Amino acid sequence: MSDQSILGYRLRGIVMANRGVKAKKGTRIGQSSAAAIAPNSREDLAFRGGRSLPNMSFKTFYVGKIWAKPPLSDAQRKLDLALAAAMSDPALNDIVGQYFAGSPISTTALPSAVLDVPAQDVFDKDDVQALAKQLFMSGALSALDLKRCIINFMLPPGAVLSSEGGSGAQRNRAHHQKKHVARRRPGTPEVEEESSKDGLGGYHGSIHISSPGNPITLLYSVAVWSEDGNGIAIQGWEPWENACATLYHELNEARTDPDVEDAIRTGDVRFVGWNSASGKEIGDAPIEEAGSDLLRVFKKVAIAAEPRTVPIQLMWSNRVHGPEAPGAAVASMALASRASARIISFGASAAAQPAFGGGIVLSPPGNLTDFKKKDSGAKWNDFLSDFFDDAIKATQAFLKGLPSQYYNPSKGTPSAPDQAEQPIKWPGFPRLLENSGLPQDEQFRLAESISGTSIGRHRFQDEYLEWFVTRDNAGKITRIDFTCEGPEYWEFLADNEPDVLLALYQKHISPDVKRSDLLTGKQYNPLNVWNTTRGAMHLIQPANSLNAEVRIAGDATILRKNPDGSLKTEAQDLIDCAGFGEAGRASDPHIGDLVNTLARDGYVISIKDPVGLYMSRPRLVGFTTPDQKPITQDWFKIARGSETHILRGVFQAPASSPFVVGDLLIGGVPLAFGGQVAKVIDMGLTGVAHGKGTVSNPAFPCGQPDRAITASAMASRPRRSR
Repeated sequence: MSDQSILGYRLRGIVMANRGVKAKKGTRIGQSSAAAIAPNSREDLAFRGGRSLPNMSFKTFYVGKIWAKPPLSDAQRKLDLALAAAMSDPALNDIVGQYFAGSPISTTALPSAVLDVPAQDVFDKDDVQALAKQLFMSGALSALDLKRCIINFMLPPGAVLSSEGGSGAQRNRAHHQKKHVARRRPGTPEVEEESSKDGLGGYHGSIHISSPGNPITLLYSVAVWSEDGNGIAIQGWEPWENACATLYHELNEARTDPDVEDAIRTGDVRFVGWNSASGKEIGDAPIEEAGSDLLRVFKKVAIAAEPRTVPIQLMWSNRVHGPEAPGAAVASMALASRASARIISFGASAAAQPAFGGGIVLSPPGNLTDFKKKDSGAKWNDFLSDFFDDAIKATQAFLKGLPSQYYNPSKGTPSAPDQAEQPIKWPGFPRLLENSGLPQDEQFRLAESISGTSIGRHRFQDEYLEWFVTRDNAGKITRIDFTCEGPEYWEFLADNEPDVLLALYQKHISPDVKRSDLLTGKQYNPLNVWNTTRGAMHLIQPANSLNAEVRIAGDATILRKNPDGSLKTEAQDLIDCAGFGEAGRASDPHIGDLVNTLARDGYVISIKDPVGLYMSRPRLVGFTTPDQKPITQDWFKIARGSETHILRGVFQAPASSPFVVGDLLIGGVPLAFGGQVAKVIDMGLTGVAHGKGTVSNPAFPCGQPDRAITASAMASRPRRSR
């Protein structure tokens, strides 16, 4: 394809994408037929590299003081209520959410307002954009997050909307005398002016405003008060219902393709978010497919919240290859699967991702019951949920809107019946030291250092297991404290329950711990003396954290490929390629290997609740007292957590024993270092996976992600049979 042809394709796509909601001439909008719209995968949406808005808000401005009095003020209230409910309904958002990798989407409806501006018969694009700029300069938008807020303009009754530029004041008298050229075939550039007298209901766009500091991009949409041949007036619907369906259309297009106008200005398709190969946005293709009967896609649907029924336009769904009504996905997908023998997969074709049910409240590590305040559990859930959201966002740097195979359990759990659990375990002693070539005693000494254990823990104990060794005056070990608690939990306690923080230190480390030892003002010091040279309350090695656990698992869901296109499958090769953690450790490559195996099998993956890192009891085979008697598990006490989720363990002689830890032998070798016990403790977590074979994402080369997934990447992705 020549450069000129490529540019032509781009311009066809981006011009089509900004047409707005518009009915064809001759469209019947009265009586609906019962004929279903046949699936058409050619119009499925694909990601082009631009922005999208998973979490957005909108504010509606009613143009003209005519809106301040009945009956329009009453209609305004109905429209506000219905639009807010439609944009936040879980069933409707589930349809749009497929373009956000299965992550939940949210919409905040901000209070509407009436704009007292002069009356005008015709509003063209310049008029609308001038109104948006005037609104910004007035300071009326100063409290809004304009990066994710859409400004809606609801035109007054009788006002005509035009998509053409130029002065509306100059065209008020001449507007209806303009002639339009014949409608072009789908996929070719728009050449005629579109107006609401020809069925245009609204459109969305953006403007850039110079501002001190950074330029401001203002996202907007505009809708006609559709009635009496102006706009899209559905027979039997009230004008506010027509307007609600139009704004629902525009807001969902703005969510999935906010910067399309920049694509039109620059000719660069990479500004486009989601659209079809012919350039249609999420709301365009349903109207095109409805043909002469818009009542096939303009529907009043039942929702969960008041007012219980809302007038909307159905949006395009890749998973059914057509407009999808809430609740219709399962039946439509079953029908599509019977009609086609090919595998349904994500990306350029379809989506068969497991349905997501309600989320869970994420538990504290090990199901701990430390919290005293009623709201601490909810706060911890939100705190940990952010780690998952960040990890999912990191996968999107590669996937660019394709569904992530990593999910946040607090925001939805897959309902696929084939749930699988994957225990992931590794040795607790640092593999980097084991492979260092140093004598074993030197490895043990470095792991805990000579003076105290702060230096050794901070530098070497990097397998999510750390330990502190207590010795008597003769240098013989009397106790070894093991911990695998992430520092984030303790920072959370310091911020939310400082009294609990202090009490736990006093219980597990020393009754001499004072609040001032742990906190400077309200700031927690994880490297305080009681967690370094005088004890080990939680992990301090920089690589050992809950966030690292969550992030590595997420990163490992990205498939990687060799230069010849085949998938990478070997643990060290994967971590060298992807860089998720340290290649020489026992933990990171093993976590990545097992998670990536699940990802290659097409699962949707997360970490089992309670999310944490857990140790096993030590394997005590070969441990004996000086009189050659085997020791039992009485020497190891679980101090925090439970048998299945051990967070803290103490290796110490039971009260009945005449010996101490340093008297023990391991295979006849004296126990002189804490690392000798760490060698027989395993660390681990549990992955959960749902829906084998339901996700088929492309594989990526080594290194950082490209800006967007290209058509060639999608075409060359590995295929698998079911």
